[in-house]
Amino acid sequence: MCECKHEKSRSLQGAFMRLLHRYMEVNFGRLKDLGVHPGQLPFINAISHKEGISQRELAEHLHVKPPTVAVTMKRLEKAEVIYRKPDPNDMRVSRIYLTEKGNQVAEQIEIVVRANEKALTAGFSEEEVELAKSFFDRMMQNLDALSQQMTEACQESCAGKAPICKDGKGGEI
Repeated sequence: MCECKHEKSRSLQGAFMRLLHRYMEVNFGRLKDLGVHPGQLPFINAISHKEGISQRELAEHLHVKPPTVAVTMKRLEKAEVIYRKPDPNDMRVSRIYLTEKGNQVAEQIEIVVRANEKALTAGFSEEEVELAKSFFDRMMQNLDALSQQMTEACQESCAGKAPICKDGKGGEI
């Protein structure tokens, strides 16, 4: 780890990235025996809480691009964690469900996540944990607002021109 001359000058973003990297590293170690990559956790969690979700809904819920969802679903399907069924009301839409193995993986993930959260917040009061959650929620709202502002600014500058602007999510407008 870097020895910083001015500990207070470290950026919030840098601290967050180090925390996230370390958290994912710990998760990878705990989850590799389940045959799940840490990047798949949010997908499995979302499906377990809303069985029958569509890929589009999953992309919106997780704030990821549809191709990311498609690739992850193929991998989870190959690993026999999920299966897809056509929507009975709209055959163009596939609904996603956990398999029996997927349900077991989701249960194990929940145990690991609870253990990780307990370790992550050791020494924190309940009020401090709630305060941290509220900070993260506000930061997410700020990022959502920034993304919206970028999209609107790009749409204004691209009016009548070729679509060269990005939509704030990596796609072109």
